[in-house]
Amino acid sequence: MTTRVKIPSAEDGTEIDAVITYEGKNTGEGVPAIIISHPYGPLGGSIVNNVVQSLHKYFSSKDYVTASFNFRGAGRSGGRTSWTGMPERQDYIAVMNHLFNSNTYPTISSIIICGYSFGSMIAGSITPPADIPSRYLLISYPLSVMWALTSFHSTFFKEQVMQRIDSANDAISGPMLFVMGDRDQFTGLGALKKWIADKATERTTLAVVPDGDHFWFGKEDTLIQIIDSWLQQ
Repeated sequence: MTTRVKIPSAEDGTEIDAVITYEGKNTGEGVPAIIISHPYGPLGGSIVNNVVQSLHKYFSSKDYVTASFNFRGAGRSGGRTSWTGMPERQDYIAVMNHLFNSNTYPTISSIIICGYSFGSMIAGSITPPADIPSRYLLISYPLSVMWALTSFHSTFFKEQVMQRIDSANDAISGPMLFVMGDRDQFTGLGALKKWIADKATERTTLAVVPDGDHFWFGKEDTLIQIIDSWLQQ
């Protein structure tokens, strides 16, 4: 079952357009969920994206409650893209709260906080409910251009990721996977490795795709294979 809903942002009530799929059976038991966020809206980012749609298809086939949504100013969502990324955090939180509080879907037992490009920057700053096991899946993290995406608020977003890496061995805050192509046009592989190296744990993984760039055209299957292997660990 796939539904398209409007969810008021936790920031200011702006209507956020979300597509939510659950293909499994509602047995009364808890099920895993994932929220997928997209690249920067003013540069064409929306849920109509090869990576977002590949992830949505894969996770819904695995009986996850799968939510993809348009940030403010993108697709069918209201409002405008912010200069700082802070309102977009509240858009993400609103979608997460909707999944946990709605009677439309089964009870959520665990969650993957996921984003691609700009969406990965936002996802890396999100804190799930304290009693829900979580993982982070951050694809093509835009480390080297965050200053431009956030009007120099990049320090906040970097600190949020570091806090999550610090807690990645806790029972609740679980593994974190970064996936990056070695030909990414916006972040050098060396820069990303250096950034996470000091605090990385055995549950913080960087997967590098040879000949992969920021956009993943023709590499979607490789990306899914990496994610599938990570989930089996």
